[in-house]
Amino acid sequence: MNRRFIDTARRFLKAFRQAYITYDTLETKDFNDFNARILRYAILFSMYDNTMYDNLRDWAVTYRTNYSLYRYIRNIYNPSNRLVEFWRTVVWGGALDDEAGEEGSIPIIGASTQLRKAISTVWQYSNMSSIKDIITLYGCSMGDVGIKVVDSPFKQRTYLEAVHPNTIRDVVMDQQGHCQGYVLEETRQDVTGRDVSYVEVCERASNDLITFKTFKDGEPFAWNGESASWSAEYGFVPFALIRHNYMGGTWGWAEVQAHRSKIHEVDEQASKLHDYVRKVIDPIWLFNFKKPKRDPNLRNESATADTSNPQPGREEVPSLYVPDSRAKAQPLVAEGLSISEVAGIVQNVIAELERDLPELQMDIWTAGGYTTGKALRTARQRVEKKVLQRRPGYDKPLVALNNMAIAIGGERGYPGYEGFNLGSFARGEMKHSIPAERPVFDTDALEEVERKQVFWNTVLSAIEKRLPKETIETMLVDLGWSVQKASKFVSALPEEPLEPETDLGDEQDVQNDKSPVGQTQ
Repeated sequence: MNRRFIDTARRFLKAFRQAYITYDTLETKDFNDFNARILRYAILFSMYDNTMYDNLRDWAVTYRTNYSLYRYIRNIYNPSNRLVEFWRTVVWGGALDDEAGEEGSIPIIGASTQLRKAISTVWQYSNMSSIKDIITLYGCSMGDVGIKVVDSPFKQRTYLEAVHPNTIRDVVMDQQGHCQGYVLEETRQDVTGRDVSYVEVCERASNDLITFKTFKDGEPFAWNGESASWSAEYGFVPFALIRHNYMGGTWGWAEVQAHRSKIHEVDEQASKLHDYVRKVIDPIWLFNFKKPKRDPNLRNESATADTSNPQPGREEVPSLYVPDSRAKAQPLVAEGLSISEVAGIVQNVIAELERDLPELQMDIWTAGGYTTGKALRTARQRVEKKVLQRRPGYDKPLVALNNMAIAIGGERGYPGYEGFNLGSFARGEMKHSIPAERPVFDTDALEEVERKQVFWNTVLSAIEKRLPKETIETMLVDLGWSVQKASKFVSALPEEPLEPETDLGDEQDVQNDKSPVGQTQ
């Protein structure tokens, strides 16, 4: 985060309210405010990198005070990092198919060969294998992320660029979630090395005409080296706002959004328990001494922190002396506190968090000690349904952005986009999709063998029963094959169906030269 955003967060904390972080469907002014969002994004991302309670954050002390948190609270059981990393893995995680095929972390289905080549070109110029993980990192951890189509006449290409949410000052969305205009604002360095405010404004002037304006410190400035304003008849605004958890408003929720209070509670209880253990090990001592020490500073707040004693309130162990010959040295530590009972309370809060967030449960990886079987599939069902709900929020905007980049590139005559133009986009000729119902978890090898056995038994049974080719193709699609793959398989089947008495269940017969099915496999 650059200095301007840090300064903004500092100023905004003077009037900090919980409404900047929480969302009310009836009153969204505070939640939508640009400066409030900058602060919210900073807090949420610090939860991800486990530094939200550290005083290196300018807002940390104010935040702890507003939420009445223990002043020495630490990130002990904060699950935000695990949560975000899980979602990065299941949204677009894994290796990208650079050829924009039907496999890989972002499988493309329904696209023609020509369109696949064009999508592959966009992904290559965008460095998609890297920015896909940045996009999901921003979206999952902070709730929002932007993607912009960049048109570069100098490089003769169009490509996609991830936009950090704290640079999106404003965005206009229609009821279908399509962007109708945006304002981006960030601090950049000019040629002299001085920090200046950069603003880019994009608006829809008419159905087709899109205008762009750029500013430097509030004055028109040609950041592209050519003009401070220009227009293009794209017919669309080349930008998309992805909202990780869409709640009906302009801006989205991070995955951890509704669980902060429980995370604070478990961190606070765990921090106090750990500090109590410190006190038990190194307690305040009471000694008999001739000269009493009156009004001792038990919290030692006047001590100065240094490298050897960074937190005096936690590290110091002052001793008390009383003028009583009967006094003995004894530790002054609260008695009767059961560490195991307090730890149990902490575990109960963690268990409650895992009920809210099933993706944190170990049962989705090992159910009853097993890594396969019905118990594991049952444990994963809630998570899989949740993933299928989140994925379209990322997949559908990417499909539109692919088409935008290809349409602009084709219209400009850039290499790699031949056969497409803005008219192709308007007519909906670049149809393709990303299937949300792609696998969430890796399949066990033995289970995969069993699944394929059931699959082929079903297919071969349909062929044996002499079902029409159209029916077999539909069945293959229903069983998970793409239309192209199913069509290719069915077209290779003989016109004359196999004889009913053929033993298709025998492996030797399936592989026999007389069986075109075996040849196709």
